[in-house]
This record gives sequence, C-alpha cells and structure tokens, in this order.
Amino acid sequence: MIANEARAIVVSVEYRLAPENPYPAAWDDAEDAYGWALDHAKGFGGDPAMMAVGGDSAGGNLAVSVSARRLAAGKAPPLYQLLYYPALDMGRDYPSWRLFGEGYGLDTGYADYAVARVFPGRDLKDPEISPIRAASLKGMPATILATAGFDILRDAGRAYAARLEREGVSVIYLNYASLNHSFLQASGVVADAERAATDTASIFGTAIRSRAAKP
Repeated sequence: MIANEARAIVVSVEYRLAPENPYPAAWDDAEDAYGWALDHAKGFGGDPAMMAVGGDSAGGNLAVSVSARRLAAGKAPPLYQLLYYPALDMGRDYPSWRLFGEGYGLDTGYADYAVARVFPGRDLKDPEISPIRAASLKGMPATILATAGFDILRDAGRAYAARLEREGVSVIYLNYASLNHSFLQASGVVADAERAATDTASIFGTAIRSRAAKP
C-alpha cells in the first residue's frame, strides 16, 4: 500500500528482536540496512539521492535512530522520515498515558513487559532510546509524523513534532482522532485506518519528490 500510494520503492527490513537480542541489536540492524539500501539503491531501480526512512511504533524509533546516527557520524541523513505512532520517549509524563493506559490495544502492562526486555539495565533517558531527549534535533530530516487519537504514545509524538518545528525541521503532523495504536494493521478493514494509511503515504510521496527537486 505504501509503495503504491507513494509511488516509491519500499525496502521492508527484518531486525533482531528482544529478549534474545536486546538493545542495541535492532538499532544496529536498522543502521546497517539503511547503509545497504543506500549502497545498492541503483541496483533495484532506486535513487540514492531520494532515500527516506520510516517505521511504525518501535520501528519509528529505529527510523529516527538511523537519521540521528548518520548525523552524529557526519554523514548525510535520509531525505525524509515517515513515522507512524512512533515510540519517542520512554518516559510517561503525558496525559495520553493516563487516558489510554488500559483497553486501547497498546497498554501499560505490555509496555512494562516489553521495555524491561528490550532495554535491560539501560538508561531509558538515553537519547537513542528516547529520541525526544536529544540535546538538539537540528539537521534531522523533514518528517511526516502520524499519531492515533486513542494511543498512549500520542502526546509524545505530538511533542516531538512540535520540537522538530521549533528547531527548524520541516514537519507535517497528523493526528487521526478516531484510531488507536497500530492502525496500519487495520487499513484493509477499518475505513478510517484505510484513509489514514493511504493519505499519509500519498502525502509522503508528494513531499519527498518536492523536496528532492529543490536546489
């Protein structure tokens, strides 16, 4: 769906999972996969000058880490980020955590279970684990960030988008008020999820092509 609506090549990446492979295994895999796709883009009909990165939920965190790691290493970041209800802050001082902590899919109990296994013994305030806590977001790629109205991660996503904007990063923030976490998985079944998925992908395709055309 994303490939069709954005008129783009999509590389879907497998990465190592916790608890067998805790942090930073998946983050390293994401960085390596991006580097591989960049090096081989022309081989599968792509343009390395128009590379983007994206993901949903935990994958959104991985996508942001790819951009941040490349900036830190003095390398060109992706041209664009497409983030769906991303996990951007392991802290929980947001109203959405209190409002939607039970009964809306991604709940507090699951978050407790997953975080303990993905980040054993880690400082959850580390900017790679909680990207909203980075000292600076300047230089990050232009971003489309979509959140769901009934999601514990909604408010952190909104705060991250606002911070990107404050620090001079082009950002389109979209909140789909009727949906909950993981709405992409319902795109073929729930009408609002279908509209959210197709609209964001279409906007992304237009936006990245527009940005690539700039001198």
